[in-house]
Amino acid sequence: MTELSEEDKAKLSSLEEEWNKFLKGMSEAHAIIQKCFGEHKAEMDSTIEDFKKEVLDNRNTFKHNAPFAVDKANENDNVKPLERLTEFKMACIELRQKEEDMKPGLEIFEYEA
Repeated sequence: MTELSEEDKAKLSSLEEEWNKFLKGMSEAHAIIQKCFGEHKAEMDSTIEDFKKEVLDNRNTFKHNAPFAVDKANENDNVKPLERLTEFKMACIELRQKEEDMKPGLEIFEYEA
């Protein structure tokens, strides 16, 4: 049987103290992670609410301003309504892209997309 060196004996005697330092560090890291998680979740909740408002605003704008009829007598008068429909279509495409961009964050916080 080999005897431990003085260096190994010193390491062995400080093992419990070092282990306690490690556990304290892990506890502090856990607290920091929990805090950051909470902050990011609150930020995601705010982003979701802003997105809901933006979608609702777009919907209401469409309901109030969309051209619901076409003047068949004069096709030149239909240019502006068609432009307006294109604007609404582009707004919807942008909102869908925002929704797609939010999906990874939703998954992190276990929200359903």
